[in-house]
Amino acid sequence: MNFVKRLLNKPIMLDLYTDRAELITYSPIVKAAKVFPDWWKALPKTTRIPFELGQKSTMKKCTGFTDLYQKGIILPMWTDLEVEVDALGGDGARWQHADEQSGIVPHPQFQRGEYLHNDSYQHLKLVSPWYANCVEDVQWICVQPMWNFDAPDRIIVPPGVVDYKFQHGTHVNLFIPRTDEKEIVFIPQGQPLLQIIPLSERPVEFRFHLVSSEKLRGIQNGKLWFVDMMRNQKKILTRCPFEEKNT
Repeated sequence: MNFVKRLLNKPIMLDLYTDRAELITYSPIVKAAKVFPDWWKALPKTTRIPFELGQKSTMKKCTGFTDLYQKGIILPMWTDLEVEVDALGGDGARWQHADEQSGIVPHPQFQRGEYLHNDSYQHLKLVSPWYANCVEDVQWICVQPMWNFDAPDRIIVPPGVVDYKFQHGTHVNLFIPRTDEKEIVFIPQGQPLLQIIPLSERPVEFRFHLVSSEKLRGIQNGKLWFVDMMRNQKKILTRCPFEEKNT
């Protein structure tokens, strides 16, 4: 039992790489417990409701909420971003990052069939400047920290599961619903964008690595297959695991 307890208490180490020093200073990845939303912090634990007796509990006492913020880490938006989305029936968008260097990749309709059709939703992938590596074969679920969004219906971050032993990107897919008119959607620097939670009871520790752009490109995985990319990649990396050198 002591062995099991020690194993469950052993942190999962996640190494986070970037070639941009300002991100570590101004937009670092943090533990989720650091980003409880301000509206929740302002809530009293109990309140009175008109015409009812006694105190009623608020979300300040909701364990489902508080336990969520004890899990995993938060990837914040690393720069201000404006996205101009065409109106309903349109099929395009334009964008500008304040840092003038971040990237976005539009996802074409054929990749998801008729789901969330492009004439009603704009699908984009924000190319994250952070790359992650975990030497252990641990799966992580990536979800939208919707409680930190003022208007979560305007930006939808779909969930997914990743394994940072075999792939290292922390890119963020999102959908923006189109409205009756062309609209500009703003995502500010520092906005909690993605919550990354290990599918494990063990706690998470992480450390930052500032590396050269050349080394960061080496950490990124190239696209070598048209089909079964993840399966082939995992097969090779299981034989030749990621090793950090000269950090």
